[in-house]
Amino acid sequence: FYHTVDIFSNNVNCDEVIRSELSTYKVTIQEPNVAVDEHQNKGTWTAIFGQGFEVIIGGKKWFAFYKYTEDKDGNYTSHCSETMTGWFHDAAPIVPATPPLHWGCYHGEKAGPKTVRVHAPSSAMDSDEIFKAEDELQKMLEEKATTWTVGPNMLEGMTLRDAKRRIGGGRSRRHVAQQLSATHASEEVDPKLPKSFSWRNVDGALVPVRDQQQCGSCYAFGATEMMSARVRIGLLRQGKKVPKTPSIFDPMVAMLSPQHVVSCSQYSQGCDGGFEYLVAKYGQDFGIVSDHCFAYESGLRVQENTAVPCEYQCPESQRYFVHDYHYVGGYCGNSSVPQLMEELVTGGPISVGILCTPDFMHYQSGIFKPVEGAERYAKNPFEDTDHAVLLTGYGEENGTKYWEVQNSWGTSWGERGFFRVIRGEDALHLETTGFVAHPYVPEF
Repeated sequence: FYHTVDIFSNNVNCDEVIRSELSTYKVTIQEPNVAVDEHQNKGTWTAIFGQGFEVIIGGKKWFAFYKYTEDKDGNYTSHCSETMTGWFHDAAPIVPATPPLHWGCYHGEKAGPKTVRVHAPSSAMDSDEIFKAEDELQKMLEEKATTWTVGPNMLEGMTLRDAKRRIGGGRSRRHVAQQLSATHASEEVDPKLPKSFSWRNVDGALVPVRDQQQCGSCYAFGATEMMSARVRIGLLRQGKKVPKTPSIFDPMVAMLSPQHVVSCSQYSQGCDGGFEYLVAKYGQDFGIVSDHCFAYESGLRVQENTAVPCEYQCPESQRYFVHDYHYVGGYCGNSSVPQLMEELVTGGPISVGILCTPDFMHYQSGIFKPVEGAERYAKNPFEDTDHAVLLTGYGEENGTKYWEVQNSWGTSWGERGFFRVIRGEDALHLETTGFVAHPYVPEF
């Protein structure tokens, strides 16, 4: 890592200070998630899908995106041995519910030969072509789906560009190998856990189902709804009464603002996607305001091609901060069914990513189970896209074990905005990348 001094705050302009004299800090990254520095200090690291990584070592957190460049024809070159300019700071804040101190900037280079990869532009879903009806696929699914009800594809009639935003906005996990170990295969569910559980049955625990509209902001909804629920559960455990639908006049139990993340976070790409991990990182580094301070508008402005500016109504003191965040299992790709169930019951809802497969897009109700060969009947261009949702419970119906999941496509979709999916088979790749954050809970 080539880094500046750590004398800055979280408003540091890295484009300016990175030009100053840099020091070198050598860190060795080891599988699966061990980091060792030049002084033999040990720490941890995780990939953030194919976008970047974060290393925690020597009392510091180091985050950067992987480096890429784009030419005039839209071809991307991945500089696999380098990072973009990133940030580092104290691993934890000194004062609770405040940003960490001692910021600096850095860029990373892997020792040894440099490698690059060129990617042609993927424009299949970046057009104004209309998403067509898929009658043949729907008919095939109606014949073969036995545990769920099939309906028309919710994307029908949208432009391909809007459809892409709806299902993730370009988030992709194609570069992340599934890392379930042999240990996970033999893990057993804690017998003390209930046979079924749902945070929907706890009054005030969940925020209402919302609609991201035609904006690739699922990551912001999945993360802020997870953090909102955990704040609300923390208040309930303090004996406080939390309303199901927060009042705009009761900001301390209101919903966290996905718009704040979409408009303000340098760790995300607005309506073009992002990751829950980096939403929580933003929550630790800068804090996130409530929805009553910064209501959601992005999905309504996409047609105008106008970004919502980073402007909100609350003072800086009215922010929720995160004191810790991590993937379930310790690093990206290492979640398991027993871990998810235990974290869900003891900690609260979990952000998870799903692959929006062609058959899933025809879901209406029931327990979704993938139908083999469905992709062969799809008539529209489709990309390997990851959609962020909120894991809220689990159960069993007619001998089929399932997960209960809250989506961000409004209450008219699925089972009043929720869906169920078969549990224990990693359907939609839901079970591999659970993510949680631990926000500070206000004390009244």
